[in-house]
Amino acid sequence: METYKLYNGEVTLCFNPGRHTYYVNDKWVPGVTGAVGVIDRSAPLMWWAVNQSLDYLRGAIKPGVRYDEVALEHLFREAKTAHRRKSEESLKIGEVVHQWIEAKIKGRNSSLPFNEQARKGCQAFSRWARENRVQFVRSEAKIYSKKYHYAGTLDVEALVNGKLSIIDVKVSNGIYLGMQLQMAAYLQARTEESGNPYPGGRYIIRVDKQTGEPEAAHLADRLETDFEAFLGALALYRRVREDRNGNGFNRRAREQTLDPPKTSLSPRSLALVTPKSSKVLAGPGNRRKNSQRQRQSPE
Repeated sequence: METYKLYNGEVTLCFNPGRHTYYVNDKWVPGVTGAVGVIDRSAPLMWWAVNQSLDYLRGAIKPGVRYDEVALEHLFREAKTAHRRKSEESLKIGEVVHQWIEAKIKGRNSSLPFNEQARKGCQAFSRWARENRVQFVRSEAKIYSKKYHYAGTLDVEALVNGKLSIIDVKVSNGIYLGMQLQMAAYLQARTEESGNPYPGGRYIIRVDKQTGEPEAAHLADRLETDFEAFLGALALYRRVREDRNGNGFNRRAREQTLDPPKTSLSPRSLALVTPKSSKVLAGPGNRRKNSQRQRQSPE
């Protein structure tokens, strides 16, 4: 368990790197990454996985070749996991670049990687940092919001073109909404603790999974709406966690409390307490009784 002192020692933040969980003053607090993880991105990922399976089958099945049951089962199993193999291959280049960027930010002497694509990615990041006069202030900084009670780990705090900014490095195929909300949460927490404005705003350095080429995105606007959206995700994440921990809807207990009270009244007793305005339409006997009541009742 790693321990950090924040807010001039007023807050003790503990971080479990194995479980990636945060504790403040010995109480669990949600992490920023976990909160934005409730945003559903399954639809595009599902179709990408389907396409990876189809691409595998197109390359593996040869026209005119006969396949028995064993061969077909092997093809189907390989197709089922094709997306995992593709994802692992793509991450390798991106992670090499990400690790090199982290080493550079922390001031470590790190030689360029031998892989050509990874080398180009590292050189592109160095060029962007040089052209924007980036001066790294701190890296891998733990953050905590006293106002909203969440924690996280910020990649980089730096001066970009002379303006204090925060930077997060991502290995992905695109810049997604969750990343923008995540950066808004980081900026809110850092502003709370330091009391400093961040006129440079938020930067996301996206490292492409396949090519290793970095892309710098400056999130110059929509900070307030992004943070409001993060708070919504944070509330949903807390509720989902409560449900998983057994504090959600107890169907059996609710059914017991919602069941109507049992009664021992006989059918004749129930008929006596039925309002006069109600109509009983069951059987000829009841029809005769209703007719007699109508003739006897005064106008």
